[in-house]
Amino acid sequence: MIIEIMIGVGAAILSAYLPLKFRNRLKVVSLKKGQTARINKFIDLYIERIPENQRVPPDHIIKFLNSEKNAASLREFRKKVALGYDTVHFLLLATSGWEVMGFTKVIYVKSISCLFVAYIAVSNHGSAYEQHVVSKLLAEIVQYAKAPKSINSLMFEIVINDNTREHVAKEKRFRHYARAKNYKLKKIAAKYYQPEVCSFDTGECGMEAANLFLLHLGADDGSMEFSRPSYENLIRSLYTFIYMESFRQADYQLADDYQKFLENIIQRTMSEQIGEKISVI
Repeated sequence: MIIEIMIGVGAAILSAYLPLKFRNRLKVVSLKKGQTARINKFIDLYIERIPENQRVPPDHIIKFLNSEKNAASLREFRKKVALGYDTVHFLLLATSGWEVMGFTKVIYVKSISCLFVAYIAVSNHGSAYEQHVVSKLLAEIVQYAKAPKSINSLMFEIVINDNTREHVAKEKRFRHYARAKNYKLKKIAAKYYQPEVCSFDTGECGMEAANLFLLHLGADDGSMEFSRPSYENLIRSLYTFIYMESFRQADYQLADDYQKFLENIIQRTMSEQIGEKISVI
């Protein structure tokens, strides 16, 4: 799975009208297996809002709805975390009537006690509506995070694009959302690469430079930092329980090749990392 935060900014002329029309009707629900109409609408929005080079085939995501590791409700999520699952997936939709206005795919990773926000996307209805939908989705994610006391943060990555500088705008938007809820959003000041979930049939897999962000849900620790071993453990956990697990859904026969690819990225990342301490800013 290619992990990317993708939030659309639509035509400004709609931004004043649509919040009034949909604001009170908007609700966040879990996407469950068997909900054919909602699944189809989710797929349509996923294809519309996530660029082709940043998404995997939708059926790879849908497979997790049928997986034992998927949680179809907050109650089920609590139960699976308590049972000690290594990962628990859930997919939330922001809906208005029969329409799907946004979605987020989130993965609990036990080894690092966090929720990893894999995707978050909103339909193209203007920046004011975007802000409202993202805020609703993030509020629901926080409810999931607060359910088990072991989860203390959200985590996501933003790919660096030096040509468009879009990553800078995304970071500013998410810092704004965090401040609005009195949370601290911090960036891990370290080398990080987002691996491609690829097919070796089409050549070598690639990777893109990215930034990792932490959104703390508890008291802010301004002195937080990672040692080199703890940072390596962090990225190894993400690669193992996010990317490797997703690759197995796509092509389990080449899992060993993909494991070697991820290990090479880890070795490159740590070789490029200067110093024994990594700050969080």
